[in-house]
Amino acid sequence: MRSLNPAGSKIVREQLELLTDCRHALRRRLAWDDGGHPRNSISAHPPCVVYAVVIAVMRHAATIREAQPRRFVVHNTYEQIQLAAVRVVAAKGYHETSVRDICAAANISARSFHEHFSSKEEAVFSGVEVGADRVMGFSQQVYKSSPSWPDAIWDGMYAYAEWAKHEPAFARTGIVELLSVGPTAHELVKSLMDAFSIFLQPGYDLLEPSAAGSLDQAVTQRFFELLYLHITEHSIETVSTIIPELVRTILTPFMGPQATEQFIARREATTRRGSA
Repeated sequence: MRSLNPAGSKIVREQLELLTDCRHALRRRLAWDDGGHPRNSISAHPPCVVYAVVIAVMRHAATIREAQPRRFVVHNTYEQIQLAAVRVVAAKGYHETSVRDICAAANISARSFHEHFSSKEEAVFSGVEVGADRVMGFSQQVYKSSPSWPDAIWDGMYAYAEWAKHEPAFARTGIVELLSVGPTAHELVKSLMDAFSIFLQPGYDLLEPSAAGSLDQAVTQRFFELLYLHITEHSIETVSTIIPELVRTILTPFMGPQATEQFIARREATTRRGSA
């Protein structure tokens, strides 16, 4: 039987480890020039250098997975329960969901459920974690294939919107329903937000060295707030309509409003040409 660990998601743990590795690599790479002489400022490096360092760390991390499917594919009873738990909670709400509901949705007996999970909470948390695994997995792939940091953020938002469109239950349960559960769920949500902050690291090259890491919490919190508000007031399937606002939230503190708006305008124009 699985032991519950709010930060136990494999990809989430990898992201947190990668975040530490990236920060260490940036310090080593940016502290010395090619001749081995110390540099005085991180900001002396162009954004592409920091982006390249982050990508190098991600490419050499042995645990990074290949491209992840944009749908949740069930291979066994364990995953069948995870998917059922997430979908039932998304439809009924966490507090209105029972183990019996999850068993009915998964088409299994209570005995089979308890062979894999000890409680509703464990099954739901496990489902949210595996959903985060999928998102982090394909986001890493998108991040590595994008030509620049702003493009990686834009492309990553579209990849997430595609996931949310095909698997809306994971987005609703992870971003909305968990917030009503209690402290243990809040720890899980915080771990997901912390893992997300690895994608912000190249932006610090545009700021003074003393700013490193200082915007992680504010930017990440605002990003998740926008998702929460859109999901609760509109629908998960239409997350793609707020991609410019999500990207603006991430890039503006690092690039400034003018450069951010120019970038968004360029990407929106490219998207329109591509759909024409």
